[in-house]
Amino acid sequence: MRDFSKRLAPCCLAVGAMCLVFPIETMAQENWPQFRGPDGSGVAESAHPPIHFGLETNLSWRTDAPPGVSSPIIWRDRVFVTGFTNRQLITLWHHDGLSELIVLGRGQVDGYELGRGQLKWWVRGWGFSAVTTPVAGDNLLFVGGRGMGDPSAKPDPLFDWNMLIGKYDANHDQQLAINEVPESLTWQIRKEVPTSTPGNSWALRGLLGAMVDRNHDGTVTKSEWDAAMARRSDKFMADRFVAIRPGGSGDGTDSFVQWETTRGLPELPSPLYYQGGLYFVTDGGMVTVTDPKSGKRLLDRERLGTGGQYVASPIAANGLVYVVNERGTLTVFRAGNTLDVVAVNKLGEEVRCTPAIAGNALIVRTANHLWAFAQK
Repeated sequence: MRDFSKRLAPCCLAVGAMCLVFPIETMAQENWPQFRGPDGSGVAESAHPPIHFGLETNLSWRTDAPPGVSSPIIWRDRVFVTGFTNRQLITLWHHDGLSELIVLGRGQVDGYELGRGQLKWWVRGWGFSAVTTPVAGDNLLFVGGRGMGDPSAKPDPLFDWNMLIGKYDANHDQQLAINEVPESLTWQIRKEVPTSTPGNSWALRGLLGAMVDRNHDGTVTKSEWDAAMARRSDKFMADRFVAIRPGGSGDGTDSFVQWETTRGLPELPSPLYYQGGLYFVTDGGMVTVTDPKSGKRLLDRERLGTGGQYVASPIAANGLVYVVNERGTLTVFRAGNTLDVVAVNKLGEEVRCTPAIAGNALIVRTANHLWAFAQK
């Protein structure tokens, strides 16, 4: 095994934004050339990164890193990080002897014929946001993410019109003036994590003004409220995850989709296809494993016991899945239909970037540092 402890001085490149290049010695058999590695899959099957690691365990080196949320990539003996992320969500999909470029954006996912650049097919959805990156496996394409909620879930008590009118309609006109709503009243978007989690609360006044008061007169009527609730439950605005069959053309919103679900979807982490299973990790540290062909849940929102918000996407190697929450707790569990946690590693710094794997090295970018771990 080569010595990971040797670290050369980083050199700085400036082409539109700061990019640091960290030379390392690795046993890399595969590069990790982009976000989530080869084909954006998050998988380095032949690699053997450590299971237990931390400041005093299997640490090869640690160095300062610039502010940013881009995930590290590895090419040969270099680790690259930048101060910004690319905003396109692209997946290099190979099926039936063909290659397609998959681009997920707000409103739909598009399939382009690679080489000619022509739009070949599309599936509509995700009108509220498109954050996750599609992944491929079992000759299917998996696309999805959180929207304005799960239509199958129990309604949020905050969105009960009768309750709002009963408590805040001060002049009893059966309408809700936005300034009648207390400034302190907030919507907790993700119930799995505290309201204080960044991006997890929206003042109801702001929500009413931005999403409900369509004529901007400062007052919400019952018809405006009902229309907003209908938009929220529309499948193109709601949480939605789909499995898409290959070989189509044109609008495949109904004809190409093999299965879909709205339950327990992650907002930020992309899904992981690994060893015949489709993995999700959501806020609160909950893991779901789905059968890729049928959509049947083999493991449904089992808790890791770590909690917190999850921003980074899961990755896998050597039969193990690695997930990290924003607080810097990186959990390792065995791939399969039962949740078998083998290690919980605490780095003590915020992590919002997806780690990278090359050979026997695990590269993790925290808020202030870049870490390289390898089995001693």
